[in-house]
Amino acid sequence: MKKLLYVLLSLVLVFSLAACANTEQSATTPAPAPATTDSSSAGTPAPTTAPATPSTPAEDPDTVNVILWANGAPPSADAQARVNDAINAITIPEINVKVNLQVWDVGTYIGTAATSVGAGDPIDLMCTFPAAAPYFANMASQGMLMPLNDLLQQYGQGIMSLIPQSWWAATTQNKQILGVPLYADKAYDFGIMFVKSWLDETGYKPEDIKTIDDIYNVLKAFQAKHPDKIPLSGDNLTLDLTFPGYNFISNSYYDTLGDNTAAPAIVNFTADGKTDGKVISRFESADFQTMFKTLQKWYSEGLIDKDAITHNGNGVPLTINPNVFANMSVTVPSMQNIVTNSTLQPSVYVKLMDGFTSTASLTQMTWALPVSCKAPEASMKLLNMMYTDARLVNLIDFGVEGVDYTLDANGQMQFPDGVTADTAQYYPNCYNYVTNTFLANTWTGTDPNAAQADMTAMQNSIISPLLGFSMDLSKVSDISALLDQLGHDEYGPAIFTGAATDANYNEFISKLQGAGLQTYITEAQSQVDAWMAANK
Repeated sequence: MKKLLYVLLSLVLVFSLAACANTEQSATTPAPAPATTDSSSAGTPAPTTAPATPSTPAEDPDTVNVILWANGAPPSADAQARVNDAINAITIPEINVKVNLQVWDVGTYIGTAATSVGAGDPIDLMCTFPAAAPYFANMASQGMLMPLNDLLQQYGQGIMSLIPQSWWAATTQNKQILGVPLYADKAYDFGIMFVKSWLDETGYKPEDIKTIDDIYNVLKAFQAKHPDKIPLSGDNLTLDLTFPGYNFISNSYYDTLGDNTAAPAIVNFTADGKTDGKVISRFESADFQTMFKTLQKWYSEGLIDKDAITHNGNGVPLTINPNVFANMSVTVPSMQNIVTNSTLQPSVYVKLMDGFTSTASLTQMTWALPVSCKAPEASMKLLNMMYTDARLVNLIDFGVEGVDYTLDANGQMQFPDGVTADTAQYYPNCYNYVTNTFLANTWTGTDPNAAQADMTAMQNSIISPLLGFSMDLSKVSDISALLDQLGHDEYGPAIFTGAATDANYNEFISKLQGAGLQTYITEAQSQVDAWMAANK
């Protein structure tokens, strides 16, 4: 069931905040003045329900076509129609907008969302994907997203009152806002999750596990007791100990310069936000090489799932495989709770590093109006309502109360009798990327105060010193595509799971250099220098 919950984590919960890297961008983002100007935090979660101000109905409402992806099977046609009817019962009388929500299969979304926009298909509002063609940076650099400055000024004041002012730099290019960041905890902690009963058997306690050697010792102790089980598993791009921004080897961090996939060039920084601003090759860094050799050793000793190399978007191992003891995890407080409650066996999460906020974390998923949008004013009115009205958020996330879910005595959600996440007609499992996640209902068995925990974590997160920087790829777009293909598709899966040999690694580095890695790094350094000089 909960394999669906974490498709996004396997697509790398990348953390860094995106924005224009050219010297025209200043420290103050050219966004409309927000109703709340606090640039570091956003106060407390928004009200449970904040209806939009009703408008005078026109003869015919404007139609807004919205696309979103499901982490699993998309809703049935009947269920989707039912949810759309419920949404329109709110939006038509209150903002005179008719909503046509389409929840696509995740594979279809990755493969065709950007293509559909480019072809001019009727798409008015969309959530950009964490990677691949419909990723924010890719769509923005190709001119596929509509500038939002004026629309936010006129119709998005609710959004502007929520999003911290400093976040807008992440989605701004050439002084144009091209997307709205999710209003969510974007600072994910880095840690490891264990099956609790098996961890107890090893004799280790969560507080004993702090270093890479501690993890190794726990895995070996488990292996000795259960040689037929799998000590460590994960996704083939997120099992390693460094991505997306955590140098667990040296207990430091790095900024991916807005990259949400392979991140070939990085800038290191410390927990107190100090950096020398030097752009280096991630895959040739000392930390990465130590990580590679460590995973290689663990793999050779049978500590890593041999099938992990084939796991791409499979989800959290502890929620789908009863034979797995542990998996690395990058998550927020509320998600820790949800994953722990959705594992096949009781589990325990051990946080290894504090989360941080950066450009890539804010651009990982954004809400945007593509250039195919035919109704920009209506789309912004709808988007503003989606960020401020719990009724819409929960309809999109979970469907219709009484049909797709019921409420228990504590006001938390549960599936109707006889229904599970696998059999539900409407369960897109999208509640961690629909606009304002603090408005989402909670499930029975999870912390009802999870939103406040996420809010606190967001406000106290470590901030990347390059927050707001995103590399402009226009001069190196072909090189970037090659580097991404090598790191994300061709060599990454084996290297990140310990299956690669030294020869594989050396060949990988050689191909990166042959693809123009140094040119890419030189361009990145030039942009970082200019950005840091302009944002002192």
